[in-house]
Amino acid sequence: MGIGFGVAIALSLWAAFCILDLKCFKTALFSRPLLAGFGAGIIMGNIPLGLSVGGTLELMSMGVWNYGGAVIPDYTCATIIGVAIGAATGKNFSASIAVAIPVALLFTYFDILAMTVNTFYQHKSDQFAKEGNIKKLEAMHPLGYLTWALSRAIPVFLAVAFGTTVVNNIFSVCPQWVFTAIGTAGKLFPALGIALLLKMLPARKYVVYLMLGYFLAAYLKFSFIPITIVGIIVIGIVEIAKRESAAANAKKAN
Repeated sequence: MGIGFGVAIALSLWAAFCILDLKCFKTALFSRPLLAGFGAGIIMGNIPLGLSVGGTLELMSMGVWNYGGAVIPDYTCATIIGVAIGAATGKNFSASIAVAIPVALLFTYFDILAMTVNTFYQHKSDQFAKEGNIKKLEAMHPLGYLTWALSRAIPVFLAVAFGTTVVNNIFSVCPQWVFTAIGTAGKLFPALGIALLLKMLPARKYVVYLMLGYFLAAYLKFSFIPITIVGIIVIGIVEIAKRESAAANAKKAN
């Protein structure tokens, strides 16, 4: 199944909206892979695929951020394109992950391109500020937004509108074990994302919580939501105990 022109336009607009939410407006979390995948799943009519691919790339991206202007893989657009290609080719999760990972790395170049183009508007803004031309200075901001939007909308449109045929040809040549291997590897990436996140956190200080989570998942076979609920309850109990202890110590001091 191919991707129609209207669907390709919708996916490109969704990608543009997600990058604007990340780079410009910062009003929500639509740029996160999980929500980006959910939106792509709605457009493609396959929400479970959107959530599974988005959730996988969400965990991969944990602890990864462009601090100091560093360029990082674009997991958001990778999710959108991966979901679109996976749904269109009928290969689902394995195909989506196979496409998404190289796309995330490829889109770093579009990030650099957008930042390079926007330096022109920044210099123009400085010039207009010196001249006291407020109207032209204000006009530079929407042009910067437009650059970011086009840096994602155009590549996403080209990828989903014309990339399906190429991907289908590749998939028809590759044996099934390739997709099985990719799907299996894709299930390991969330662990890598969590490991990167734990490296940034004081894990040794809170190792008891890690042990609790591991016990609930490995031995009691709890899924993500029950573990989260148990974690919230435990943290609430600990906080209540801390407050009562602090209140008791304050009374003793008085």
